[in-house]
Amino acid sequence: MFPAALAALPTAATTLLLAPGGKHRQLLIRGGAAGKVAASSQHGIAGLARPRGFPFLAPPGTGRLIGMATRDTPFTEQQRAAIELRDVSIALSAGAGCGKTFVLTQRFLKHLEPPSQPARLRSLVAITFTERAAREMRDRIRHACQQRLTTRPAEEITHWQQVLRGLDAARISTIHSFCATLLRTYAVEAALDPRFSVLEPPLADTLLQKVAIEVVHDKLIEDDPNVTSFVLHFGLQETYRLGRELARQTYRLSTTPWDDVTPEALVQRWRTAWHDEFLPKVQRRFREGPAVRNLLTLARAHDGSRDELTVRLREVAARLEAWSAATDASSELAALRALAQVKNVGKQHRAACPDEYEAVKTAFKTLRDEIDRLQTLLKLSDDHHPLAAELALKGIHLARSVEAAYAAAKRAGGVLDFDDLLFEASRLLHRHESVRQRFAASIDLLMVDEFQDTDPIQADIVRQLCGTALATGRLFVVGDPKQSIYRFRRADPHVFQTISQQLPLDGQLSLTRNFRSQPEILKFVNYLFGTTFAGYEPLVPHVKQVSPPPCVEFLWATSDPPQSAGGEPQLGEEDAWDDTEAAEETSTSVPDKVSAVRLRRREAVWLARRIAELLRDPVPRVRADAATNSLRRVEPRDIVVLFRSLTNIGIYEAALREYGLEYYLVGGKAFYAQQEVFDVLNMCRCLEDPDDSAALVGVLRAPWFGCSDDALQALRPESGDWWSALRQPPPPYLPEAQRERLRFAARVLTDLRERKDRLPIAELLNTAIAQTGYDAALLAEHLGSRKVANLRKLIESAAAFDRSEQCTLKDYVQRLQTSVFEEIEEEFATTQPEAGDVIRLMSVHQAKGLEFPVVFVADVNRKPQPPRCRAVLHGDWGAVIRLPDKFGEKLPSLPLAMWRLQEQEADDEEALRLLYVATTRAKDLLVLSAGMEPDLQPANPWMRLLAQQFSLELGTPRGDPWLGTLGGATQRDALPAVHVHRTIPAGSPMHDPRPHRPLKELAPTLWSAAPRELPASARTFAPDDRAAGWWSVSQLEAQAALLFPELRSQHGSRGDRGSAEAIGTLIHAVLQQVDCTQRDDWERHLERCARLAAPNLEEHHLAVVRELLRKWAQSEVSARLAAARQLLREVDFVMPWLLRDRRGLDMISGQIDCCYEDAAGDWHILDYKTGDYSHARSDTELVAPYRLQLGLYALASAQWLGKPPASVSLVVFRPRIRLIAYTVDAAAREQLQHWVTAAIRGLSSQCE
Repeated sequence: MFPAALAALPTAATTLLLAPGGKHRQLLIRGGAAGKVAASSQHGIAGLARPRGFPFLAPPGTGRLIGMATRDTPFTEQQRAAIELRDVSIALSAGAGCGKTFVLTQRFLKHLEPPSQPARLRSLVAITFTERAAREMRDRIRHACQQRLTTRPAEEITHWQQVLRGLDAARISTIHSFCATLLRTYAVEAALDPRFSVLEPPLADTLLQKVAIEVVHDKLIEDDPNVTSFVLHFGLQETYRLGRELARQTYRLSTTPWDDVTPEALVQRWRTAWHDEFLPKVQRRFREGPAVRNLLTLARAHDGSRDELTVRLREVAARLEAWSAATDASSELAALRALAQVKNVGKQHRAACPDEYEAVKTAFKTLRDEIDRLQTLLKLSDDHHPLAAELALKGIHLARSVEAAYAAAKRAGGVLDFDDLLFEASRLLHRHESVRQRFAASIDLLMVDEFQDTDPIQADIVRQLCGTALATGRLFVVGDPKQSIYRFRRADPHVFQTISQQLPLDGQLSLTRNFRSQPEILKFVNYLFGTTFAGYEPLVPHVKQVSPPPCVEFLWATSDPPQSAGGEPQLGEEDAWDDTEAAEETSTSVPDKVSAVRLRRREAVWLARRIAELLRDPVPRVRADAATNSLRRVEPRDIVVLFRSLTNIGIYEAALREYGLEYYLVGGKAFYAQQEVFDVLNMCRCLEDPDDSAALVGVLRAPWFGCSDDALQALRPESGDWWSALRQPPPPYLPEAQRERLRFAARVLTDLRERKDRLPIAELLNTAIAQTGYDAALLAEHLGSRKVANLRKLIESAAAFDRSEQCTLKDYVQRLQTSVFEEIEEEFATTQPEAGDVIRLMSVHQAKGLEFPVVFVADVNRKPQPPRCRAVLHGDWGAVIRLPDKFGEKLPSLPLAMWRLQEQEADDEEALRLLYVATTRAKDLLVLSAGMEPDLQPANPWMRLLAQQFSLELGTPRGDPWLGTLGGATQRDALPAVHVHRTIPAGSPMHDPRPHRPLKELAPTLWSAAPRELPASARTFAPDDRAAGWWSVSQLEAQAALLFPELRSQHGSRGDRGSAEAIGTLIHAVLQQVDCTQRDDWERHLERCARLAAPNLEEHHLAVVRELLRKWAQSEVSARLAAARQLLREVDFVMPWLLRDRRGLDMISGQIDCCYEDAAGDWHILDYKTGDYSHARSDTELVAPYRLQLGLYALASAQWLGKPPASVSLVVFRPRIRLIAYTVDAAAREQLQHWVTAAIRGLSSQCE
């Protein structure tokens, strides 16, 4: 079956990848005795090595250990316990940088060690948090198996070869992919179509938005009182948004009955929760908060003084210590607020000790602000509770209505969203015990990575799959509650703790040895978080301290950079920074305070100068070789700057640019705020709606056409009909250039409007770009490369909408508008390769799981934003919605106040976990930076924790660092050394030595430049006819027919060629989707396929297709496919073809119409021919022109299957269904080699 040339191919050149799924299936050929599979490279961020090493410390326990001695890797006790402990389920708490992925991989492999059978691979399930993690784990396992092929005895080679061959089918996936497999396997029990597709989040949001609008319209027509009330209170657009937001959260209502709840009963429920739970908590937080604590500390420091100010300070402190919630809290707070002022007291103290006076004044001001916030909560008016309760109940009704319609729309489309995968899987396991038992029985070990980032639904699925074996060895979960930072995705850190407590003590293991960071960094981390997290286990360094300490720095930017006469960058207002939160963060009550924007600009300069200083510093600081611990200088690729939020990233980008520092922005959330997004939105709006004058004006003024303001003013129509005005001749008094632009715009927009309903959205936008040169205009602007990358990202999103086949241009416009108005988080498009020698900017969330030699954590003192709520469904409180304003005044809402308090507490807890993740990314140097006032007052949980554990001015630990009396537990050698920058770093700009000229100087420069000969690399080279190419089967058939008469069709099909092609396309489209086990299933697909694949097919031709499909359904071919064990349709393949005298391998690509496996395990290849052939033509005559095609199909499938197919046949549809087999014997293979080789050489010569 194999030509000699292909049989001689090296193993590395033959690879298999079979991915089912429509036209995107890929079939690459696998070969080699070992059957090794070459994994595709997964490019991560350059220079980021995953930790490897050997932990220590064995936990107590008496669990059974097997295979203590390992032949491949010397595990330490902690790793060995996690890898080899049996008969008990394990919850492994893995600290940051402690090599959990290594342990997961080794545990997986341990279950496959001989004498286990390779088939056991199917009984191991590994669930990861992301697709990237799943690929990484599979690649690690593959690499370890390949190592075993070279290190194990000969009798084990076959075993590991079989494991390798089965690895691509191993059950290693995300939880969503796992649930999709479960639901497809038991689709009948789940009452789902097994062919369902999964909606990506953008498409799911678009469908939900569409449904919400339809539901609100229908309810208004029905005069539904609930929806009508919402529209009256919030308006139509806001009701759409509220319905969409609430519908996403209906799962929260499952545990509480709501049908009989009255507004009065709901108000009483709120009041009970407020008085029993929230009021005591609010008062306790006030007493224990930083404002009270700071003031009490000041009072104790002034204990010996007797002046008026000190007496007032002590009086306030005494009343605070005596204050109790049992008293009349509101009256007592009012009296306390009136007392906490320096007015009319302390004049002498101010003159004598101005610093102390200012400290007391600031403490009083902070206390008064806290009292005002507390009083607002204590005086929540009961007047608006009835309205809030009424809207809460009506919101539940709206949410259920939208959710029901959304579910119906998904059922009709045969789709599920990501939440459906989880909820349907959980529902299936709960309702069908037999399913749960059968599926659980197929699992020997269930491994779950990043378990701290799972939600309760996912945890429930895990429990259901483990069943009674939850504690006895079926479960292996890995996580770290300290790194749970995805609460916005419903992640719950308590899930890991809960399931850990359900396991025996023997199974509650830890990994604490850190392979990432040098000891000085770990000292800082351990000291900072040692008393913050309950049960904190200190990280133990595996590497030695080799960099010169201190390896931790505080970079508090307390002063503006000095003004310089020249050379030094000065950051000003012209830098287009994103200051969307500036107004909220700027203090309005203390005039001397510097605005948050200015503080960030100041910090950005300090940070850029410190980076420049490090890059020029000749001192070696980062490890060059982990084995030898040798050091080298800091390079740009070593540095990452982490942010809690990328909202104000533009400030830091501007500073880096001004200091000549190359950087790469990983992500960003301001994508939908970019001008190019508005330009594309306006273009889509004006094409979709001819009456959208605002969008049309925006398109004319944008780089699409570049019309001037004067031209638009001259064009402005009195009637308001801009489109009609544009189609008229331009005003004669305009410059000719502007008149030509208006005429050009009219021609282009008219053409695009005529084509908008025929072209896919992505193609329509590409056409607009090609006709206007919009991308070239963007490239000439500031940050042009990023703008063009963002434009391409928009085109890709449009292409995704096209693939869904459910969304129109109007839907795409709606989706874009929603993303812009609601500031949907979306990353910037990438403009530089991640592997470049550049500084990286990213959020802490994006850095999770990564490590870097040098880490800057920026904006550490960023003022937190209060939790924002548009609409929340609460299981006990109903729909929590911000009440509509009344006469410009915001109405208080008790459930909203409780929700904000609850969220604020959870946000503060997660903020500390986020800081832990940020600080543990550093390998060799950690720098914390912030723009601050000279008094270094903390503004958020990060800075409050730092101030609590360290002196912000000196960097020394709180307490006595020399005597080690920090609570009596910390030894001197465990205390971290921190360097505090007290002055602005000395770094100077690192300007690019290449000259840069403004764009306006391009033409004069070109005219004055002297011509030079082109370099050799830019010259034109003659084509190399020996270079390998990429050829389709169709190309080879056509070329071979020109060269060999025996491959020409002597009697072509009858009838019109265009209609014949349309008939063939339609038949192929139907047969791709038809269920062969249902004889008449083709009927339900024909109409839809005709609309999509052959919209212009005439009715009499459609009747021909209907009759052919009816005959096919009754034929022997259909019966064989219905009985097939496996059925693959429209399988794409790529196959290498070796010609001895050519450079590299030629590649042949094609598509096999149908492959099926019969009951005996033999495979058969079918190729459909729908031409109208004569009755008189024999089988031999019909198959003759297709011998090259069928031979290549046989060759490709043989190399894929590992054996020749049992048959290769044509299925001829007209004038009757005929199955014609083609025998691929030795002579046929030799002839195929001759035909293909000649065709390739002929095509190569044409390329010259």
